[in-house]
Amino acid sequence: MIVVVNLIIAHSHPHFRFILQNIIRSYQGFRVVGKTSNYAGLMQMATALKPDIIIADIELPGMKGFAALQQMVADINQPKIILSWRYHHQPFISEAIAAGCAGCIIHDANPAEYHLAIKQAMKGEVFYCSQTERVMNGAKNLPGTGNVPSQILSETQVKIMYCIWLGYNSKGIALAMDLTKETVDTYRKALRKIVGSLSSAAIYSFLKNNGLV
Repeated sequence: MIVVVNLIIAHSHPHFRFILQNIIRSYQGFRVVGKTSNYAGLMQMATALKPDIIIADIELPGMKGFAALQQMVADINQPKIILSWRYHHQPFISEAIAAGCAGCIIHDANPAEYHLAIKQAMKGEVFYCSQTERVMNGAKNLPGTGNVPSQILSETQVKIMYCIWLGYNSKGIALAMDLTKETVDTYRKALRKIVGSLSSAAIYSFLKNNGLV
């Protein structure tokens, strides 16, 4: 029996809400039960719908600091909040963590990281996307620049590796990445040459050894 995870997306930008909803809907067992553009709407919706997960923009209109998030978690059936942020918000990540957020993920993180963030939050674990971890560790690298040299892996290759690690087949990766299945198959062949194997264990080891998880 599949356990359904109910989510609310709270973000001021309609395009972001649309894209994130499509990402979440592509995964079995995840259901978007509501979307809102401001904090007042989030409070009303969360009270009525009792979601498991809330993905909230750090700049959500009407949300006055992280104390508002703490109060909401206390008042509304203990939902788990994953905070979405942009790079100019780096100084506030520590505040979000102290406020009890279940995770921090940058707006343009790949679909696989959103999937993993939700799964980790449901397990009661805190999730930080790869960009968030770089900031927390004091790294000065920009997105897409990790310990893997750019001449070895492109950003698209890294994202596809995440998807393979999470168990997606080529059709699922094509949907998550907005690519054709034929293009995904070409990437898979190239990654197999680099990693040696596309087993979950091999992919995870490669990502971990190169500071990508």
